[in-house]
Amino acid sequence: MEYYRSKVGYCRDAEIGDIALLKDNLRSTTVDELWAVHHFTPGESLTYSFTHSVFCFTIIADNEVLAMGGILRPKDIMANEAPIWFLTSQKLDKVERSFLRQCRNFIKIMLNIYPVLYNYVDIRNKPAILWLKWIGAKFGEIVPFGVDNRLFYYFTFKKEV
Repeated sequence: MEYYRSKVGYCRDAEIGDIALLKDNLRSTTVDELWAVHHFTPGESLTYSFTHSVFCFTIIADNEVLAMGGILRPKDIMANEAPIWFLTSQKLDKVERSFLRQCRNFIKIMLNIYPVLYNYVDIRNKPAILWLKWIGAKFGEIVPFGVDNRLFYYFTFKKEV
């Protein structure tokens, strides 16, 4: 399924082959974050996230995979909240305006699946923090998180009633 299309790119349901096209192009801040959390390589992280998601999408521009994201399956099948994830290439910057126009609406789509979405972001990952703030994430405290016990912000999105 296709979720949006602009002059620059489009967003569709993710496919397993997208992982190979993105794994070697992730932002360095994202690679550092993935290692701090799980000691996963980009390929391991994308594969885990893809295979454990209830919803997974890919952003493409100029026939290149620029990002993948989605909602991880919660541990409790009755849960009304779930972890959200989004891993990006440096090249996402070239479609940023087009992409940014869609972000808030896309979060609303995902909030129809789970009314509360959450995760942690490494305090060193400035591009991700700025993006999350822009699309309306609410930030909690800075806490030690992950295998390396680095400092991360906890953040959430909540469906408006």
